[in-house]
Amino acid sequence: MYSPNESSSVLLRLVVRLLHYFLSLTCITWRPSDHELTPLAVGCQVPPEYILVVPHPNSGRQPYRISLDGEPLEAPSSRSRPHESSFKAATSHSQKPWFPFPSLADFSFTRSTVRHGLHAAEIDNDLRELHNVWTKPGGSNVTLNNHRDRDKYLAIARKMHGMPFERITLEDKFMDKTCTFTFDYRDPWEWLKLIFTDKTLADFIVYHSERKYYCWSDGSRVRLFDEPNTGTAWGEIDDELTCDERFSHIFAALHVWIDEGMVTRHLTKQPVLLRNLNLPSSIFNGSGNGGSFFLGLLSKIKYDGDWKQLSELQQLEFGRFRRVMEQKLLDAPLGKLRKRSHDGEGLRCSDNEIRVLHPGILIESFDAKQAAQCTCTRGHMANHPCPMCNVDVSQLREINRDDYEARTSKMMAGIFGEANKHGTKTALEQILKDYGMHNVKLFLWEHRFSDPYRAYRYDKLHSCDEGIWGKHLYELLLKVLAHFGRTTDFTQKYPSIDNVPRWSGLKHFKNVVGDKIHEGNGYMDILRNSKLVHCVRACLELCMMQSMDVMSGYEDDAAGQAARTARRPSRLAKAEEFRRDYQAACDRHPDGKIKKTFAFLKQHLLNHALNDIREAGALRNFSTRLGEGFHQELSELFRLTNKRDADEQIDRHDMDREAVAHMETAIQAYWDACKV
Repeated sequence: MYSPNESSSVLLRLVVRLLHYFLSLTCITWRPSDHELTPLAVGCQVPPEYILVVPHPNSGRQPYRISLDGEPLEAPSSRSRPHESSFKAATSHSQKPWFPFPSLADFSFTRSTVRHGLHAAEIDNDLRELHNVWTKPGGSNVTLNNHRDRDKYLAIARKMHGMPFERITLEDKFMDKTCTFTFDYRDPWEWLKLIFTDKTLADFIVYHSERKYYCWSDGSRVRLFDEPNTGTAWGEIDDELTCDERFSHIFAALHVWIDEGMVTRHLTKQPVLLRNLNLPSSIFNGSGNGGSFFLGLLSKIKYDGDWKQLSELQQLEFGRFRRVMEQKLLDAPLGKLRKRSHDGEGLRCSDNEIRVLHPGILIESFDAKQAAQCTCTRGHMANHPCPMCNVDVSQLREINRDDYEARTSKMMAGIFGEANKHGTKTALEQILKDYGMHNVKLFLWEHRFSDPYRAYRYDKLHSCDEGIWGKHLYELLLKVLAHFGRTTDFTQKYPSIDNVPRWSGLKHFKNVVGDKIHEGNGYMDILRNSKLVHCVRACLELCMMQSMDVMSGYEDDAAGQAARTARRPSRLAKAEEFRRDYQAACDRHPDGKIKKTFAFLKQHLLNHALNDIREAGALRNFSTRLGEGFHQELSELFRLTNKRDADEQIDRHDMDREAVAHMETAIQAYWDACKV
């Protein structure tokens, strides 16, 4: 008989094993928390299934195993952190974390006004009510009297916790007319230093790549891909970095997001956001401390005149002029990383260790239009439209090939230099056209670990949800229904989409055929409910499988071959199967009165999706979906301005939010430390 404690332990292990079995059936991967990551003790019995983590050799850490049955393979205390508690370190100073505000109540009131975007008159009214109506005279802990008091302390907080903006002004001539462009930006290197020295983030930063495996006791295993540092691209960079006996050289991985959006009905802006991938996705995809960093607002460069009066040649020349200017504007902030990417720069990190940081861009999250703009390729109408490879337009429908010539910085820079050696403009343009290039030099060609073509990753929102499904398959469905006169019948007799049981995040449509959808998330909600033809079904399967938060795949080593032979589950292999199924379904689309070609760029981009997962982790790491919310935030910031010189005011309001978020994290760390 078991004792009560032994019985509860046995029951717990049984429940955990049953849960793990259920998760394996439903394709959901067990994701243990950090305290379960424990090394395997010498002589310990190897469990039937476990996760093996192999840190990169440069890290100096040993491989360790993660138990899946709830029992640690060794006492958790054996794996101590190499640095002191971040909470204790973050609060070791005598100054209160709500400084410069006189009291915590003053900071709390200011935080509320910043979050809700209150104007000066609203702040004054609230303070007047607070001191004279809501509390007895002198009974409030808030010492602020008006918005000027708040602004005074907030200005000090911006200097302490915010990062100032710099301005670059460029002048150049187009058709004998001087054009002036400005860009207010912040220094990305200064932001990176704040991230790596922030005591409250010390427990979360990863300094090296690692390989994760799901292992079985027979020696077979599949590799797991989730966070960016589990991908092969980061591992290749770590292989290239020098092993220094004195200092560790590490890759400071960056994520760049740029997207054109409407601030108002008549004002378009391109916000530029950075994320640091050395932090977990749960942090770098957020908006708090360690989350996305607002680099600046890139204004759209337009022709100041009547566009229709320009000849075709002049329009092409202005296109080149615009790209050259955009490259120069982006080079202003990101160019500060150029020398450091090659030579590195030493920094004492939050764990008090000195490391040499090499910054580089691992992920670019753009839609296809923005990708063509930033890589200076010729876009979806060109003979070679892909920003990642040199595929010919006639091969865009073939999505299961791996023999397309990949673009690289070295290759494109070489072609650019060779083309510009030719004496005639006609010969130069023909060479560049053969590679889908514009006659523009990219500033990232001179950066290390920042290949602009390889860093551009598959974006599910614009390529699949809004592209393949929203702009192609969904439109095809509507044409088929209209052709057979069944649009009304579909809406009236089959209202199944509106009747689907509700769950979090799913929209319902009363008239799914008649309602116009204008954004990728709406198309995604329809796709979740669709019972359509094989082509749509195959698209749905592929879309969902490649979107899993943890992906698994076979390796070419003996353990990987054993897993393949034993038919161990591999999500990448399953996604490849679904992709072949989708290709076959597209090929079977019948000819008739309703024609449909699948030779378009976003169809071809599926060819790169699974490789991007292998290189940089799960699709969530490079989806533009999370950044879309910044457009709404930008509109809210614009509302706070007087609509004149709005960029400078938006920058200041964003710095206010950043300072408040940083102080809020420090205050929470302070209270947590007080509890210890």
